[in-house]
Amino acid sequence: MQYSFRLAELLGHIPDPRKRPGTIKAIVEYTGLDRHQVAALLKNEVKYIPLKALSRLCDYLIEHGHATASQLPGALFAIEPENFWELLARRSRLELCVGVRRDVEADSPEVSYVVASDSVLLGELLNGVTTLGGTAKHHKRDGTHEAMMGQAVPHPETLKQSLVWSPGQASEYQKQSRRGDHPCQRL
Repeated sequence: MQYSFRLAELLGHIPDPRKRPGTIKAIVEYTGLDRHQVAALLKNEVKYIPLKALSRLCDYLIEHGHATASQLPGALFAIEPENFWELLARRSRLELCVGVRRDVEADSPEVSYVVASDSVLLGELLNGVTTLGGTAKHHKRDGTHEAMMGQAVPHPETLKQSLVWSPGQASEYQKQSRRGDHPCQRL
């Protein structure tokens, strides 16, 4: 996960070189911070922020009605989720392996099972990859979420499910005959 500094978002500041709203100047005059530091904070391009500077920014936000004292400094920080589901969905080939178990006393491999937690995990993975973790209806562009407007949701070209026998659960012949070269194996 990546942390971000949300000063521009709290202020409603949209950097546009054609419009000079004076946001940086106003913050510099009130806080006494360096102009370049304030510009970097607005762009979320700082590696660290001194507590004194954070305190002055909080005072500015409270004084100008952008946030309340109870919201600060927490409102200035956000955790940006990584694009985990999109990374998986953009893979050209995705293979999901599920462990197959059987009762050691049973003579036949037909009496086998998949543990419920493995099945639930597989379902969550399939759901996450196909819906991008529930965000498929949104597309992240320039830091804002917008509707995808006809853009295709990324998805793997090949999605394969494989059943894998747990060690010592079946003979080598049974493992190979069960595994096969089928695109999708089902119990």
